[in-house]
Amino acid sequence: MQTTPSFRLNDAPLHLLSDHFIDRQKEMDQILSSLDMLYGDIPTRCVVYGDHGVGKTQLAIKLAASTMPQRRYPCIFWIPASTIEGLRESFTQLLHSVHHPARAHPDEDTRLTEAQRWLEDVASGQWLLILDNVTRQAVAFLREHLPRRNKDGQILFTTLMEHVALALAHVSGEKHSTIRLCMPDVEDAAHLLLEHFTNATLTWMQARPGRS
Repeated sequence: MQTTPSFRLNDAPLHLLSDHFIDRQKEMDQILSSLDMLYGDIPTRCVVYGDHGVGKTQLAIKLAASTMPQRRYPCIFWIPASTIEGLRESFTQLLHSVHHPARAHPDEDTRLTEAQRWLEDVASGQWLLILDNVTRQAVAFLREHLPRRNKDGQILFTTLMEHVALALAHVSGEKHSTIRLCMPDVEDAAHLLLEHFTNATLTWMQARPGRS
């Protein structure tokens, strides 16, 4: 068993979080509750799926941004999962992020195996692995290279397709959670519009010269 890392890491693209992100606390709570479920020694999975533009990636970034200050996860890894090439590169980058001795190994398959083993063996408290925009072509790769043990690990996927979500949610005979993300309802949209104009008004008033 490897020792607990002495560092904290969040490599999610926090700079891409929109200023107009809707506070979807209900969905956030649902994801976190799903990730808290235990399946023996298997890393817990949660799959968020839905159409283009519903905010899957934004929700995943917001979750990464909000949970790190709470110290829920010592390590958060972000992996774009739309292509096999991107997955291979990202798993290699994971080794660099944790300063793994095998990060410069010349054989790519060895690097992939070492990344999987690190996630399976590391005593890091809870780590979170976010795989964004998983495509059908990536499912077979992920089945081979994702960690198969470590109950302290949690994996969040986003994908467009329900059948991909269902494939990712089934592992070692267990069915993990899937969450369909829809467009905000009228109430949420109205709240966002009101909040936007309120913030804009406050910013304008604070910027006025000679304000009291």
